[in-house]
Amino acid sequence: MTNSEEMLRFHVYGFEPNMQLVNQAFATPDDVGRILRVHLAIEQQMNSLIEHVSQEKVGRGTGFYQKLLALRCMKVDSWICDSIGKINDLRNALAHNPSATINNTKSIVQAIIIGACEHVPLEQYEIHLTENSKEAHSFNSLDDGRKVVIVAAMIAAYVGNMKSNRVFLPPQYKPVEEWMSL
Repeated sequence: MTNSEEMLRFHVYGFEPNMQLVNQAFATPDDVGRILRVHLAIEQQMNSLIEHVSQEKVGRGTGFYQKLLALRCMKVDSWICDSIGKINDLRNALAHNPSATINNTKSIVQAIIIGACEHVPLEQYEIHLTENSKEAHSFNSLDDGRKVVIVAAMIAAYVGNMKSNRVFLPPQYKPVEEWMSL
């Protein structure tokens, strides 16, 4: 890590509604709890964006994959959608296999970390989990579980902030007959 005065500060607290989930995920040593929390933080932001664009409430029966497809249809950056998909794969691996851990799901974990770092040079930033935090973390010094938390928090923040920094056209509904004639 370079001199901290030369480092940019990377803040992951800049989104609503639930930074508490990210802080809890960062603090817990439990892999399942860690990933479930950041998965929920991402899903909350996905719901918020979909509701903002569609002007419709996301139904309880709407699956995570359907929400991810909605983001793809809204032209959310493909690397963000791919990262969300990989975090969901990790969540499923941990939630459905009692012996799964961050350490024995390395291929998924590394795909998440490397995929994000190809687009955002996280190793160049000091990471502060709260706005006034004096405690800074170097991305490279974190264990893989905490790296996934930081990547997931960054993605949740990105999706959550899209409502204010992107213009989306409302979906255009056509009768089935019109689609059939195309």
